[in-house]
Amino acid sequence: MTITTEDQFNLGVELRRLRTGAGHTVRSAAPLVGVSGASISRIENGQRPCSDDEIENLLATYQASADQRAQVLRLLEAAKAGSATAEGVWWMRFADVLPAGYLEYIRLENFAKRSTEAQTTVLPGLLQTEKYAREITNRTYVGPSAQEVIFARLERQKRLTDDPPLSFTGIITEACLRTEVGGPYLMRDQMKHLVELARRENVEIIVIPFASAAGAGLASTFTLFEEVGRWQSDDQPTKTALSEEGAILMRAITWDRTYVERARNVINHLRQAGLDPDQSVEVIQQYESFWGERD
Repeated sequence: MTITTEDQFNLGVELRRLRTGAGHTVRSAAPLVGVSGASISRIENGQRPCSDDEIENLLATYQASADQRAQVLRLLEAAKAGSATAEGVWWMRFADVLPAGYLEYIRLENFAKRSTEAQTTVLPGLLQTEKYAREITNRTYVGPSAQEVIFARLERQKRLTDDPPLSFTGIITEACLRTEVGGPYLMRDQMKHLVELARRENVEIIVIPFASAAGAGLASTFTLFEEVGRWQSDDQPTKTALSEEGAILMRAITWDRTYVERARNVINHLRQAGLDPDQSVEVIQQYESFWGERD
């Protein structure tokens, strides 16, 4: 399977910028380049490697300048070198265990500067204690792979303490705090863990109380990854990906700006329905006492 490296992703970003600058849509560029529209989209999203011939056709179609051509070729060489070492990234150890969609999710999480995750009944993976993660995983995975899944989830949590760390916002309904996982003792420790995480400058937790949950309209769980990649210049297009998880389609990842903007609107609506961060911590502390009394 193909796992996108950051250089490969950045190459796709540059090619998208050249295409839009030349006034081409994916559909209009495809026959001129000699590939399908789906292939162009996958190249631009960093999900498909690009051959030397394809690069030449793309640059000719987009009438790239000498400087633009040199930039793309530098990125192509970096992407080739990165692909050769892609097996070295930690999550590739789980390529035979984890679904491809989850591996892509982890990749985005590692390359994003900010992410916002909304959950309805289960706490976000980055906020789970090991015991909570183990209970959740054992309910959904059967066999020896369960331990691998747990380890991968705990490894993901290192993004919160990286240098620089991931800036993370977890939007959860009050049901996430009230739904018992593994017993009162485990839940009490999980609440304590949430309070400790909320004290970090890069972690924000928003609780949507029962009283406003119905009006919040959170119908599915999703994660918005923002500022994915290394580009720093202001003229580069925003790199934002949306991962949505539902009962039927387990994990769908899109870069489509229409869906990304819808997700941003939903997040704004959820923030309005939720408590502010300080009030959210107070509610979590109340549930820490609630579960402590039942221990």
